[in-house]
Formats: sequence, structure tokens, C-alpha cells
Amino acid sequence: YAKFTEWGPRKRVLKDDEHARVLDTLKNDKSLPSWVGPYFRLLLETGQRRSNLAGAQWSEFDLDAATWTIPGDKFKNRDDMRVLLTEEAISILRDQRRAHPQAQYLFPATTKRSQTGHLTDPWAGWQSVLDAAKIEGVTIHDLRRTVGSVLISRGVTLPVVSKVLGHKDSRTTQRHYAHVDDPAVRAAMDKLKAA
Repeated sequence: YAKFTEWGPRKRVLKDDEHARVLDTLKNDKSLPSWVGPYFRLLLETGQRRSNLAGAQWSEFDLDAATWTIPGDKFKNRDDMRVLLTEEAISILRDQRRAHPQAQYLFPATTKRSQTGHLTDPWAGWQSVLDAAKIEGVTIHDLRRTVGSVLISRGVTLPVVSKVLGHKDSRTTQRHYAHVDDPAVRAAMDKLKAA
């Protein structure tokens, strides 16, 4: 997919009803491959990049401390990133561990021809989710954007959203998510009428 359109960066996020349909599909559609539900639910729980989750090793996780430390060699700046995990994420991870008790990777390769040993091609799985949920035009990266947008719409500050998404500079978050503040600004301006 194209990262930028002729009008600038993508701004597509899941609408509330789409988000609900995606989650329902991920939790209940038994026709999907077994890795699809946990993988995409974790993307929605963590806001992380698809490649970091697809290549995540169990050694990166401390479930008791509810943290995931993504090694710095996966980032341009070479700094490790610590992701704080929700209770829902921990539950998904524990189920995934039970499903693959001897695996090195959280999401082992889905084919024997894999050269990496881990999931590398989630696109077909995502398309199956979109088809089942009757949604069009949403990329995997739009899930990350959805997480940032939901946090901002719930009043989480840009520096905290930056930390969640792993942006080193909150200006990056501002550039990509400033438009999400529009409803909050409109609501604040509407309060002037009541004064």
C-alpha cells in the first residue's frame, strides 16, 4: 500500500463501529487461521509495528512485569523500547504461549519454507478479517494509527501517546495525530456558547 497519497500522510483509522466489528471477528470467527486473532488483537492492544510483533521472540517478554522489550537493533536509533502490556495483552500472550510452548517466536512461521522462523506475511490474514467484518480500505498500519487516535480522543496527552507508539520525538506524534484533536477542540468551542 502507499504510505502517502497525493494529499499527504494517510489518516485512516477504524471508526468505532468498524473497531467493534474487527474485534468481534478476531475473537469469534473460527474460520480464520489460529494466529490471526492473537496477532491482530495484540497490534490493537500495543500499537506496535506489525514487523516488531511478527518477529517478536519470547525472550523479549516478561509477563510477570507486564512488559515487552523490543531490542534496539530493530530501530533506526538503536535504542531498546519498553512496551507496557495491558491485562488483555497478557491474557492473549499466555494463550499464545500455551498454543506454542516450545516456540522461540511468539508467532512461529506458518510455512515450513520460512527462512526466518517467524510470521512474515500477515496480509492475507488481514484481508480475511476485513472481508469477514465487511470493511474496506484499512491497512495493517492503520491499526497502529487507530490506537494513537483512540488514546488522543480519550484525552491522553501527546507525550504519553508518543511513548506508547515509540516515537522518540512527540513532534512526530503531533504531525500524524493533530487532526484527531478536532472533535475535542470543537466540543471546547461549543462550551463558549453556553457561557
